[in-house]
Amino acid sequence: MKLKFTYLLSIIIACGITSCRKDAEKQNQKVEYIISREDSINDAWVKSNKVPSPLVPEDMKCYLDIVFIFDPKKVYIYQTERNFNPDGEEIKYEYPNYIGLKPEYLLTIDNKNFVTFLKDNNSLFGVFTEGNIRGSFCIASETDTLKSLAFVDLAKELKKAKSKAHYIVRKTTEEENTVLKYKRNNQEFFPEKISWSNKFLNGNLTPFTKEYSIFESRIDIVRTAKETYKKKTRKFEM
Repeated sequence: MKLKFTYLLSIIIACGITSCRKDAEKQNQKVEYIISREDSINDAWVKSNKVPSPLVPEDMKCYLDIVFIFDPKKVYIYQTERNFNPDGEEIKYEYPNYIGLKPEYLLTIDNKNFVTFLKDNNSLFGVFTEGNIRGSFCIASETDTLKSLAFVDLAKELKKAKSKAHYIVRKTTEEENTVLKYKRNNQEFFPEKISWSNKFLNGNLTPFTKEYSIFESRIDIVRTAKETYKKKTRKFEM
């Protein structure tokens, strides 16, 4: 009888430990957003409902006014602006253009402070609808699986606030990945000396080449990174 009781007690303890572990895992479970899976779901929905894709200007397919780059610990923020060429024309291109992004253009925010930062500066970012404020922003991740508590918090707040802001989710571009590397390593950035690929605009153009400049000069609207803050330089006073 004593052996049976000891055996039963062991089972109860084991089950209790397993249950606690499962509860802890459930509480600590992070919501993940898989970019390619979401894209495929959206494509399937469009096909099943036979609804044509909206006409999106070329310069807005990859970049919007604000770009948020999420990683597991931080969020990097930068702005873009539209440049109009009166002599240009609407040209289709499959790859992003070179926007001239620099490490000092990226603001860095810890994940836990991200949503609070956006709320306190909503007049700048327009993420949460207030009066006539309705922003557009881009969410980007270096990996296909977006793992970020800041992203989870943002998704909850957008739903709660019933925000009407327009946004897209995508993977980071070659240019963003390169600039992030220099930003994190605190290295001097000389874009002209970097070996860029030819995966820009029509997929056969490399930034800082004559061919690239000619092609871009023909486009009616071109996105560029916005210099929000100037880089602080060391100044010697005599």
